[in-house]
Amino acid sequence: MSEILSGLTAQLRPRVLSLVYEEKYGFEKNGKSAELGGEADRKLLLFLRNWADQLVTTATTAEAEEYKQPSRPLILLSRRKHAAGWLDATRLRFEDRMLEEILKGKKTVFETGLTASRELFEQGLIDQILIHHDITQFKTELLGMDVSLSTRVGYHKRHISLFERRGN
Repeated sequence: MSEILSGLTAQLRPRVLSLVYEEKYGFEKNGKSAELGGEADRKLLLFLRNWADQLVTTATTAEAEEYKQPSRPLILLSRRKHAAGWLDATRLRFEDRMLEEILKGKKTVFETGLTASRELFEQGLIDQILIHHDITQFKTELLGMDVSLSTRVGYHKRHISLFERRGN
């Protein structure tokens, strides 16, 4: 693990949203985030997944990205009962109160699209947002969330920005 990722580990709060951004495409290319970035982005994602106790995604994301079963427990958010049926996951609705209980005391990585992420952030379920991006200065306005930059580091000819919920 590189020194940069080791330094990030010490700064991560328990509930982190992971996003990839490219100036040309935004947060998705052809409806998928997997087509953004490159090998360094995949290494960062694997690093975050290994750091986490559990993962949270939406059925929409799982289906679009053709998720494979992760090694960590998966929480799948959906309003569709049988969505992404190939995945072994705890299935909850966005408004399910049990979600908050499942998140308590566990390191969680959210791999959700921007719309779902905003909803989860507004519910207070996401503490930090980690963005791997190609532009030098990532503007919080692109997220539409009330966050402030806490850390920015260079990583494989790209940048990692870590944003905190304002008031944390």
